[in-house]
Amino acid sequence: MGGRTLEGEYRWLPRIAPQLPVAVPLPLALGRPADGYPWHWTVCRWLVGEHPVVEGEADASPATRTRQHDLARDLAAFARAMRDLDPDGAPTTAWPRPLAEEDEFVSARLAAVNTQLAALGAHDLDAIWSTARSARPPANRTWIHGDLSPGNLLVADGRLAGVLDFGTMGLGDPASEHRVAWNLLEPDARETYRAAVGADDHEWARARGWALLQALAQLAHVAERHPPIAAGARHVLAELVAEHAD
Repeated sequence: MGGRTLEGEYRWLPRIAPQLPVAVPLPLALGRPADGYPWHWTVCRWLVGEHPVVEGEADASPATRTRQHDLARDLAAFARAMRDLDPDGAPTTAWPRPLAEEDEFVSARLAAVNTQLAALGAHDLDAIWSTARSARPPANRTWIHGDLSPGNLLVADGRLAGVLDFGTMGLGDPASEHRVAWNLLEPDARETYRAAVGADDHEWARARGWALLQALAQLAHVAERHPPIAAGARHVLAELVAEHAD
């Protein structure tokens, strides 16, 4: 992790942590490059919990479904808390460009992997992207975590207990925070999340676009080195297509 990222976490996490509904890894010390270790490093408080597991809707028991809806509401509460943080002086997130400006990349990737995505429904993905890039842009950029993927979340007894890795936090499109609805939640819980976070049709369309963009980027850049990330990206694409088909 880059020094600027760690310095940003060291500066900002103590400021925003008291306003967040779950625990975050507060940095207690910031180390600088020296002989024997040429990178920045931090010492953070330990957080208790486990990473959530992506569970299929068809195999979900009633208890699992209840946990999914509880988790959806917890995630929405966290996203709202981030969104409500004071934007004055806040850093810019890793994705400062408007969604529509990613059209060249997304179109190229859809064309490049068209054969691979045929079974998923490449035409549906084209339609999802077209709707997303045409959606009304956000009135304002707000604080977002920037990467609410399962590997950055901790749960305990089915509830959100902590959020990790704030290296991509900053001001951005609030819709991009909602990618978690496709990379973790089953369809009914996804709707619970949307209602709890208060996303209108334009914001939700952009959220689908951000989820599609991230999945395509992961398949393009990290698929061979990180098979679990590639599997997660394919899961997101399948969820988007299944939702669009409905």
